[in-house]
Order: sequence, then C-alpha cells, then structure tokens
Amino acid sequence: MKKITKLTGALASTALGVSGLAVTASPVAAAHESPPCMTVNSNTTLTANVTGCAGHGIVVTADNITLNLNGFTVSGMKAEQEQAGILLDGVRNVVVRGPGTVTGFDAGVAIEGGSGNTVNGLTVVNNVNDAIEAIDPRSIIVDRTTGPTAEQRAQIARITCNYGDGITTNDSNFNTIKNNRVEANGPYSGISLVGNSNQNTVVRNEVHENDLLNNGVTDGMGNPVFVD
Repeated sequence: MKKITKLTGALASTALGVSGLAVTASPVAAAHESPPCMTVNSNTTLTANVTGCAGHGIVVTADNITLNLNGFTVSGMKAEQEQAGILLDGVRNVVVRGPGTVTGFDAGVAIEGGSGNTVNGLTVVNNVNDAIEAIDPRSIIVDRTTGPTAEQRAQIARITCNYGDGITTNDSNFNTIKNNRVEANGPYSGISLVGNSNQNTVVRNEVHENDLLNNGVTDGMGNPVFVD
C-alpha cells in the first residue's frame, strides 16, 4: 500500500485543509495499454474539451512550455487503472494553467520526475482510483480495541494503488502547486509529495474532502481508524 505520512505545521498550512496534503513512499510504475488522448510538446491552448480518455488524458513531453486549459475540461472514462488526467513526464519548467477542470482519472495531475513545473488555477475533482470502487471503505468497521481482523486486513490491502490523488509529484523538486481547487479525490490525498520530492511550494489551494481511504474506515461510531 502507498503509505501516507501526514504533514503538520507550516508546510501543511500552505494548503487549505490539512488532511489534503501528504508525503508518501514512492509508487511502482504501472504499464498503460492505451495511448493518451493528447501528447503535448509545444505551447498549447485547448480549444475544446478532451474527453473519453482510456489512458492518460494529456501527456506533456517537452521542457519550457505552457499548457493552457483555457476553461475546458479533461475527463477520463476509467477504462484502465493508473491513469493521470495531465501527466508531466520528466519535464522541466512546464506551466499548466487554468481555468479548467480535470476529472475522472486515477490522479488529476501527476508530475513524474523533472523539476521546476507549475500547476496553477485548475479545478481537480473526482479523480478516484478504481481500487476504491472494488471495496467501499465505509463497509469496513474495525473494533478499536482488538484492531482489524485478518479478513479486514485482507480487504484493506486490496484497496491499494499507485495513483489516488488530485495532484501528485513523484521524485520531482522545485515545483509550484498554487491556486487550485482540489476536491473529492482519492483514496489518498488531495495533494501529495511522493518519494524524493523536495523544495516544492504548495500555496493558496482549496483542498476539501480527499483522502477517501482513511476517511472511510471507522470504528462503527463514526471515528476513523487508520490502518497501515
């Protein structure tokens, strides 16, 4: 399972909604069978919605360019696991800016490697990995005194995935994530800094109702139970 360590204090306070910001261990890369809806290697401004993506939505493969969503939506059809709505693939100094919406993927925006990128002014909502759809965490009620049973641990172990965030970085430094609305993504975090991701700036984001996995498992009285 992609293990979460919550951030507290000054760094967590840079995002509105502390529970939406986390650092995690590095995920394992997943294979993708379907090509992305778009591959971007030069300055690009969308002129229509990008919809029905079976694989990634938009993959950015060049440095020093701007992707402007221009008010349009990038949406997935959840045909495969480990999709990202917008994937910055090892690039540097790329700007992804809104307004615009990313929805229906396993992660909204994923920055994989590279550095110095900016994600600014997006609405990133309802990007939930398919793993959480197989078992509803709200159906797993743990006895706080005795802890989860072997069967419950097996169920929880099945709710695992690499992607599962609104906006995530993986082994990527000096990025800026700002002015985004990040809501109802999961099962992990609204915004996550994964692996060796350092010196990233996360400011002025509205982060609400993410982290669906840990918010779902309870002790039967509405109190969350956190299970590694």
